[in-house]
Amino acid sequence: MAPVLNKFEISEQDLRLWCGEGEGSEETREILLSIFKERERSETSHTPFQIPQDATVCFLNGTKEEQNLIKGLVEEHYNRIDMAVRFRFVPPSHPHPIAIRIAVTKTGVSLTWTGARLENPQIPNMVINLTQRSPNIQQSAILHSFAIALGMGPQHKHPDSGIIWNDAYYEEQERRGTPTYDPRLEAAKPIQYFATAPYDRDSIMHDAIPTYVTTNLTEDIPERWLLSRGDKEYLMSRYPKSSEEPPPPYHEVVENNEDGEREE
Repeated sequence: MAPVLNKFEISEQDLRLWCGEGEGSEETREILLSIFKERERSETSHTPFQIPQDATVCFLNGTKEEQNLIKGLVEEHYNRIDMAVRFRFVPPSHPHPIAIRIAVTKTGVSLTWTGARLENPQIPNMVINLTQRSPNIQQSAILHSFAIALGMGPQHKHPDSGIIWNDAYYEEQERRGTPTYDPRLEAAKPIQYFATAPYDRDSIMHDAIPTYVTTNLTEDIPERWLLSRGDKEYLMSRYPKSSEEPPPPYHEVVENNEDGEREE
């Protein structure tokens, strides 16, 4: 197993996979390392993140075109849902804590850490790569990122997905030293979100799954770039307009064990 870079067990191989290659990859690396450093500093010292009903969002970088693209898609696909949460874009100098701080990157994958309790206003908790991608893939990355911020879980982890992963494929990639996202490592983790949300093959939270990474799919599951009906119904039920404050996202749900200690 590759050596890890910090207590969150992020390895150099993970980081290479997330950063991608080419122009801009070093900048992406610095952004991700700053997030991991801030997480190590603050992870145990703050209360769990809760998406507020007035969910403020700011950009820490990005061109006007990139910022307008993200704003427009959030307004069209989330702020029109009949739910209590509304996303409101503000400048980074906003006097109050900002729920979502976005960094736009030129390489790598899009990642969201809104549940990581990052207080430093200069550190992003959402990273979105919009470079050299088709409009549909850009839209998918943006909507997927905000779905995570709203507490939705990846559908390939759902216990009712029925996906059987091709162990031989991933073992061969590991043998070759090829950086490859391995969904098997996370698929077994219990996710609170799935207790109330049925499996939805059309969800914006369903990763694209080619048949060759499984042993039982007969056709690829394509990239999703629209919220499904199930996604909207879930958000309306999770954030009804009559509610005062939504619960924490799925990855921040804590419970007391038999000794009365908090667990995650």
